Amino acid sequence: WDTIALILICFDLLYVPFHIGFDVEPSRSLQIFSGFGDVFFLLDIVLNFHTSYYYDGAYVMDHKKIAKKYLKSLFWLDLLASFPYVWIANAADNSKDAYDSEGFKLVKVIRFFKLIKIVRIMRLKGHIKKIEDYLQYDSVVNGLISLLYLILIVVLMSHWCACLWHFLGKLNADNSEKSWLYQMDTLYEDVSERYIASLYWATTTMLTVGYGDYT
Repeated sequence: WDTIALILICFDLLYVPFHIGFDVEPSRSLQIFSGFGDVFFLLDIVLNFHTSYYYDGAYVMDHKKIAKKYLKSLFWLDLLASFPYVWIANAADNSKDAYDSEGFKLVKVIRFFKLIKIVRIMRLKGHIKKIEDYLQYDSVVNGLISLLYLILIVVLMSHWCACLWHFLGKLNADNSEKSWLYQMDTLYEDVSERYIASLYWATTTMLTVGYGDYT
């Protein structure tokens, strides 16, 4: 269960910023996978009310104590991150008013709420720790897992910066003096080309070796 949760969290952390930053419509398979993730995390909330926790040398099995602890810790975070914003956006998008100016703005605003899923990064370390405890490997393997976790964080930060950089360039696309996409003649390039250019800027900036000539 924790492995599946880890995979779905990584998917959301990569896909949601890309979807917002590059305004790319998902394929049918991605929509299905994303919907599966929404259902999975809603079920995960229910299971967390029935999952024991370790305290003072023993496992607490009392459902009232479990529910009280969960409500005081990560429940609201999980609820915000698991709320089916995509379903609401799709319903608004398919409504008869979705293509007028107000309906279109509503869909755009609802899509931005999907960024709340990024708060699941706070769950990432916990799931990795559970997997480490389950595998019970030696210190070398656990150290390797910690290293891979650090690499994942760096990759995610680069990816988010790239998506934000492209979003800002697209936002100012009508102003040639402010949009780097227009100045670098990449505004009408393929998505993959624009992503590589954005990721190049993000990586070089994070490594403090310059701004990738995209300033």
